[in-house]
Amino acid sequence: MDLIAQILAFALWIFTALLCLRAILSWFPIDHEGPLSSFVTALTEPLLLPVRSLLDRVTAIRRLAFDPSFIVVLIVLQVLIRLL
Repeated sequence: MDLIAQILAFALWIFTALLCLRAILSWFPIDHEGPLSSFVTALTEPLLLPVRSLLDRVTAIRRLAFDPSFIVVLIVLQVLIRLL
């Protein structure tokens, strides 16, 4: 069971790194249709999209200048990693 928890924690850590990479890539004026950006978006968007949909229901959150779904997903991932 310990091995499964370690593998799962590693997978969650990799996903966290991909989210951070996506955030860093968004800061630079690069081609967001390029291979690296497309790859990172394809891997992270399936988790961000449902959270974004839930948060969009709150009017105050829609007015923010940034995407809070990213922060919510990062916090949830960190909690899951700590629980493992």
